Amino acid sequence: MWGNSFFDFAFSSTRGISGGIFCVWNSFVFQKIKVFSDENFVAVEGVWHPINTLVMFVSSYAPQSIKDKRNLWLKLLLLIKKWNTTVLFMGY
Repeated sequence: MWGNSFFDFAFSSTRGISGGIFCVWNSFVFQKIKVFSDENFVAVEGVWHPINTLVMFVSSYAPQSIKDKRNLWLKLLLLIKKWNTTVLFMGY
């Protein structure tokens, strides 16, 4: 893609005027196990090889309304309650 073929990715499709969410990483450093996606987030569960640890990266794009933000966080809380290790959040 850009001179390095050792990458993997996950995405959430476009919704309305939103361009979706696209996550990309070096596959030597992080190995994807499972992806969970929604219109406002992409969560990638996998192994962080430098410390051989399971982690979940969550990239989110929050909606504008307070009600929709609350619903997003309820979904994310349900997801991370099932997860027993480090969760890293990124987003706007």
